[in-house]
Amino acid sequence: MKISVKITERDLFAFSMYNSYTGFTGLLNAVFSLGALILLALSWEWTTVFQKSLLAFCFLLFTVIQPAILYRKSRRQARGAAFSNAIDMTFLEDKIVISQGESSGEIPWEEIWKVVQTRGLYILKVGPTRAYLVPRAAFSGQEKQFVGLIKRVLPTHKTKGVSG
Repeated sequence: MKISVKITERDLFAFSMYNSYTGFTGLLNAVFSLGALILLALSWEWTTVFQKSLLAFCFLLFTVIQPAILYRKSRRQARGAAFSNAIDMTFLEDKIVISQGESSGEIPWEEIWKVVQTRGLYILKVGPTRAYLVPRAAFSGQEKQFVGLIKRVLPTHKTKGVSG
């Protein structure tokens, strides 16, 4: 199965949000934000304007400010040379063949750490800091075939949230 993938700023933003708000870090962000909001509400009557502003900033840090920064970064990154051309991906039983322009490479399925399905994206993690993003729209009716392939070639613990 061969697909052509064009990564957009929306895809990069979705990946950045997933990366920032899942796992322990996401839980810590949520607890910090909720704690700041509760403290702000409970201490409203006896705190100074500076303290209220500081608590409001703490609440907004992970709920508004960080997503805005991630969006801006994704927008800038999507305009870069690495994402200007489409990436061709061929999914075979033993490997993934990836090519972009004159460059090409292969990734054996054994090197895939995990495949994560989000609402609009498949994330193929090949290390702690490397991943290939595949928007679900890129499959053009071949998504069930892709899901069947990864369920055949990867163990269950490497397919997080993947469903046809």
